Amino acid sequence: MLINDLIHGKGILYNSNKTISYKGDFRNGIKNGQGILYDNNIVDYVGNFKNNVKYETVLLFLLFKTLKQKVL
Repeated sequence: MLINDLIHGKGILYNSNKTISYKGDFRNGIKNGQGILYDNNIVDYVGNFKNNVKYETVLLFLLFKTLKQKVL
């Protein structure tokens, strides 16, 4: 949904390579709520965002980082 030409609610943000960089909640055009950050199509962070910034980093994030390092 768009409000005042800004994404509001669930959405997907693509980078210049047309790959997903963020999938989750938006409020007034910025990341706010639950979301997933991607880096080169690999999950980089799963958790909360507040005003476009990672917020309340969760243990799951550390698990993903560890798995990502082992896979690479």
